[in-house]
Amino acid sequence: MSYTQYNFKRDFFYEAENAIENSSITFITGPKKCGKTVCLRQLADAYENALYINMKHDFDTDEKRNDIVSSVANSIANGQKIIYLIDDAEYLALPDKDIAKIAGAYSKYDNQCTKVVFAGSHSELLEFWGHIACGGNASFIRVGFLSFSEWLSFKKMTDVSKRAYADFLHGCKEFCQGFDNTEKYLQEYLDETAELAEKPIEYITGAETESVNVNTILNVLCSSLKEQINKADISENHTGELEKSVSVSDYDCKKAIRFLSDNKLATLTYITDKPTADPYITQKFLKPSNELYRNPEVFSRLRLTVDYPMFCIDLINSATKVAYPDKISDDILRIIVTAHIRSLLSCSGVFEYENSPVSTVFIGNSGYSVEVLLSDDIAFSHSLDLVPEDYEKIILTRSREEALNNVRLIPYYRFIFDRSVNRKKV
Repeated sequence: MSYTQYNFKRDFFYEAENAIENSSITFITGPKKCGKTVCLRQLADAYENALYINMKHDFDTDEKRNDIVSSVANSIANGQKIIYLIDDAEYLALPDKDIAKIAGAYSKYDNQCTKVVFAGSHSELLEFWGHIACGGNASFIRVGFLSFSEWLSFKKMTDVSKRAYADFLHGCKEFCQGFDNTEKYLQEYLDETAELAEKPIEYITGAETESVNVNTILNVLCSSLKEQINKADISENHTGELEKSVSVSDYDCKKAIRFLSDNKLATLTYITDKPTADPYITQKFLKPSNELYRNPEVFSRLRLTVDYPMFCIDLINSATKVAYPDKISDDILRIIVTAHIRSLLSCSGVFEYENSPVSTVFIGNSGYSVEVLLSDDIAFSHSLDLVPEDYEKIILTRSREEALNNVRLIPYYRFIFDRSVNRKKV
């Protein structure tokens, strides 16, 4: 099957081209169904000497998978001009050792002709194995679902506006082929992760499913959304099916949060009423050996947000029975936008500064602050007053854009567009 039918190429296709040109080994990681396979197929069509291989579906025995690893090592030894595009790389017979074997072949032979691209959905696993085996001699590309800027390019639109962002919220799910709903998606992820956990691999973080099931994960996600809806004081009209969520033990909750975090589906943020905080507290909380989850004070100050609007929309729609995201209330839009903004900031070193009932403020340890106000009336916005003077200060408005004293006012959709274009964390 030729993937030239997919005329639209995501931003990371061009990143992958550049990585192949400059590195012997490239890792492309990101959640299931976010477009990695399409990208590899497009690369296979773009290069005459490229070979696409799917480790999960193309072989029924580990012996055949081992043959591929031997072929790659032989190509490296012989200086063969070929690009191996290895999809679902975590399904190698012994993925940690096989990746190390291929990296070792490059160390032994001076070869600039053979290229290897590994892609897979279990990001923590592949990135760990890659860094251990390759050190700084490999390129790593972490990808996600379709961004706002990519959506505009796909639709050949140039208008960065509130309406365009609403269209993106409604249409991003349609772009993701094979996505039916969040529950089915998570169940497939769990099934694959449980299968990987049975492999005799030394490093298993990112492939742990003990005490985790799809109901637990959904309960944790719905509880987080319900908390935010209650904060907006709109619970009577919008909680709906979220009320059905049952209590989850702190231990199981932590396991579910770790699963979502390891697979780059959600972000955990610490909430504080002071403009400073331990920038690494969420990382400490997520460590398997850490027992911060036993501390109610810490647990109550953690906020889980879904990284991708597609999932947030799906969960809220199932609860509110609202069919079109562009017609939802401003309060629900605020929840979706706030989660989207959080996903565009650094995973660590960012905390939520909660001192306002009408906005959410994120402060980055590297020297910036972002207030999600979503209003052009900033008269009551004093949330950034206590932020250190030398920090960059941004207020996200509905449409107002200007510089006011030492604060930048930016429409929320423009901020999201700019961050997704740059594909970098501020």
